[in-house]
Amino acid sequence: RQCLAVKQELGDRAGMASSWGQLGDIERNRGNWDAAESLYRQSLQLRTELGGLYLIAEGNFDFALLEKQRGNLILAQQYYNKAKTIYQQLGAIKDLERIEKEWQN
Repeated sequence: RQCLAVKQELGDRAGMASSWGQLGDIERNRGNWDAAESLYRQSLQLRTELGGLYLIAEGNFDFALLEKQRGNLILAQQYYNKAKTIYQQLGAIKDLERIEKEWQN
C-alpha cells in the first residue's frame, strides 16, 4: 500500500495499475475475493486506459484466476481466453507457457 501511495504521488499510472494488481493478488490468495475483484477492476481499467496490450493480458489473467477460485468456471475461461489471445498476438511465448502452467494448477 505504501508503494501504491508513492506511485500515486508521482503520477506513475502504470505503476499504480501494477500495484493494484499485486494487492489484488494478495487479497485473492487470502480468499478475500470481493476485495480482490475491486482491486483487479481498478488495475484493469487503468491498464486499458494506458493501452498496453501486455498489461491488459495480465489483468485478464488475474480475473481468470479469481473467477476460477470463485467457481465461476465459464467466466474464468472467458478471461483466460482473452489473456491467451493477447499473448498470442504479441508472440509472448514464455507468458503463454506461464499462464498455461498456472491455469492447470
